[in-house]
Amino acid sequence: MPPKGPPGSVEELRAFGLTAYEAQAYAALLALGPADAATIGQRAGIPFGRVYDVLHGLVGRHLAQLREGRPKTFVPVPPAEALEVLLRTRKRELVEESERLDALAPALGDELARLGHAATLRGASYHVSLGRRDTRLTLAQVVDEAKVTLLAALEFEAYDPADRVIFQAIQRAAERGVEIRALLRPQDLGVVLQEEFAGPISELVLPYLGEKLEVRLSDKAGVPFSVTDDQRVTLGVRDPLHPAQHFAAVVLKDPKLAADLRGKFETLWASAQDVWDFVDADGAGLLAEVLGMPGGGASRGGEAP
Repeated sequence: MPPKGPPGSVEELRAFGLTAYEAQAYAALLALGPADAATIGQRAGIPFGRVYDVLHGLVGRHLAQLREGRPKTFVPVPPAEALEVLLRTRKRELVEESERLDALAPALGDELARLGHAATLRGASYHVSLGRRDTRLTLAQVVDEAKVTLLAALEFEAYDPADRVIFQAIQRAAERGVEIRALLRPQDLGVVLQEEFAGPISELVLPYLGEKLEVRLSDKAGVPFSVTDDQRVTLGVRDPLHPAQHFAAVVLKDPKLAADLRGKFETLWASAQDVWDFVDADGAGLLAEVLGMPGGGASRGGEAP
């Protein structure tokens, strides 16, 4: 059951830098008082496999205290003290982020100028998107413009409700007959099987899995990329100071580069593991269970996984 608290309090906690689960856990702690992880997870609606990481995250943020025992219990820091900690930390993070962007701007300007010069030399059109919002919209647009094929090596850092626009674009592409092949990293499967992803995945993506959409697992792709209709290439750009995160995407219309990257994709695809093999290895019906489907109802190209 979701945590009870003042309307909007959980969402407002996220504005101070907490994840959705951390905000839910802290709100649950305030309602429960000292409690063990299982009780908190049930109250906050957090999967048991995640609740300890979430609670230890609150301890690390000085929003909760851990009491050793059997079982271990967690105690919330009083709201006034917690808000002071969050405000101080968030202000410091914003200052650091501003300084980081100031430091990145000159080098990024030089790099974009270099890309522009290279594009002019090759006669290739290009587009650069900066920031998560614009990058997300660009990725959705790339999928929407696919007519025949879309090959993509994807990465999922964490769930964001705004990612729904990408899943909607994949659904539209599958409906108009685009053949889609996607590579995920094994750790990304754990992200997309989280409770928050279950709705969009089951509604927008799962109906096409095994038909117009194929998914395999590989950890060999160095950067996320896609090839659309053997004409257009999309490359993800990592944050230099936070390599696990992405802060830009470059879209190039360059058939020669597209052919080269398609060859690399095919090499990765040939050695990748079918997503159903992973599910089968971890127990039949795992994917269906996470997505809320009864009795392993998802299909593998028309067959039960």
